Amino acid sequence: MEIKDKLRKVREQKGISQRQAGVEMGISHNYYNGLETGKYNNPSLFFMQTIAEYYNCSLDELFSRD
Repeated sequence: MEIKDKLRKVREQKGISQRQAGVEMGISHNYYNGLETGKYNNPSLFFMQTIAEYYNCSLDELFSRD
């Protein structure tokens, strides 16, 4: 499963919109949308840590290629 698919899955499980996720993480909606659509598929370590902490999971769970 690709990063974009994992992000969408965990966000939908949380029951929130992309906009809400971005706001709560301090990430722009456009950037977060780009991660979920595959426009951006190589986030910085800072953003990876921010996203993993927000979704309460490990970096490996979100960003490893299955």
